[in-house]
Amino acid sequence: MSVKPYCIVFCIFSTFLSSEAASLGEYRRVAKANSPRLKIKEANAAAAKDAHLQESFAKANPDLTLGIMNAPLATFPAINRDSMSGIFVGVSQKLALPWEDHYRKAAAAGRAESDAREAAIAAATLDWELGEKYNALIYSIERRAILNAGKEIMRSNLAVLSRSIKRQANIVPQILETKANLTLIENDLINIDFEIERLFLELDTLCGVTVDRTLTAAERKAWLAENDELAQDFKFEISKNLQYRRLRADVDAQTAMLSLSKSSLFPEVTLNASMLMRQQLVSASGTMAGGDNLFSVSATTPLPIFYSAKNRHEIDAQRERLRAAEETLREATLTLENSWKTEILRRDALAKAIDNYTHSIVPAHASAHKTHLATATAQGMGVGEALAAYQMVVKSSEERLKLIRDLHSTLYKLEFLAAKEKS
Repeated sequence: MSVKPYCIVFCIFSTFLSSEAASLGEYRRVAKANSPRLKIKEANAAAAKDAHLQESFAKANPDLTLGIMNAPLATFPAINRDSMSGIFVGVSQKLALPWEDHYRKAAAAGRAESDAREAAIAAATLDWELGEKYNALIYSIERRAILNAGKEIMRSNLAVLSRSIKRQANIVPQILETKANLTLIENDLINIDFEIERLFLELDTLCGVTVDRTLTAAERKAWLAENDELAQDFKFEISKNLQYRRLRADVDAQTAMLSLSKSSLFPEVTLNASMLMRQQLVSASGTMAGGDNLFSVSATTPLPIFYSAKNRHEIDAQRERLRAAEETLREATLTLENSWKTEILRRDALAKAIDNYTHSIVPAHASAHKTHLATATAQGMGVGEALAAYQMVVKSSEERLKLIRDLHSTLYKLEFLAAKEKS
């Protein structure tokens, strides 16, 4: 069966998401519900949203003032005895001027959007990491299967070598080498078992709970699958990329903050209204004296007297922060676009390499092993060559697994780069 270029790339990922998604999809579902990392980001995003919603033209709750004035200490309380005494009640409220109010709300909106993007990025990153762990897990399981099969073949070949030692005294080094290789395989299997358990523990951490340790044969088969049908490619739009949108929101917030710094030269007006209430008293001559109530209204606003010493530098500092945010966005744009192009190139190169290993390299070594084994079986000689050929089968099969693992890793990176905010 001929394989079209890049078929392996797309078919592996499409099958991986459909057939294998029962387990990976379950890990992602559990992580979405239980991951502490996501809960932290979601709480921060909710806090930023609340901080944005609380912004209004009234900058703070009004101040209520109650007091008594001009009460001589010697005659306290003297409300009814001293015409200069009185009770006053006042209310003051700070109000934002229209432009200051607008830019303050815009800055808060930018920060809220940035934190919302952070939460979405955290979710996409978690999906990416879960895919990577799952990818490494199945790779380790498949590698363990290859090494276990290789160990059994090498043991059977070693038995044949041991029986042929009388006829071929020169095969002693091959016997010793085979035993050493078997020991190396045993060590590899010990390390793989540790690696598998470590990956399950890391999945536990990412998901926030203990995950299922069962992986079906169908899921493993899907990881190795091939298909002639071309799967749909990913679509990358920088303007919809989560990381770009977060940094874009940062720039918008810093732009609003610069305008806010300028408008803060006259940032607010404080309105004051007060009533002084005094009781009228009858003087010695019988006339009413000193009892008129007083009402006053005033408005205050800061003056930029210290502009040259303070305000100008504050505005300049905010301008530099905006410039830094713009340059960060520009750098991220280049990085994201180049990362996408790099992963596309890596995907295509890995697809071709896997195709070569699947249909040329591994079959060639397997054929060589089969030929040497047939010769050894028929003539009682050449078992060492058969064993060496089989070791190449194991090695090339491991290399093919590594390429498949790397391809899955690349596909998950593309999935992450192409991720859009879920509606």
